Amino acid sequence: MDSLLELFGNLCENDSAKLSLAEMGLCERLVEIVRAHINSGNVVNGT
Repeated sequence: MDSLLELFGNLCENDSAKLSLAEMGLCERLVEIVRAHINSGNVVNGT
């Protein structure tokens, strides 16, 4: 799951995608969704 968060972070830093994603607030929302899923205990370590 750390790699998934890293992927989102990299996407949010990508200049070509940055403006369109930032306009919709998707970067922050995606990270919130992933963190909530991790914190809920629905994610098995290593999968």
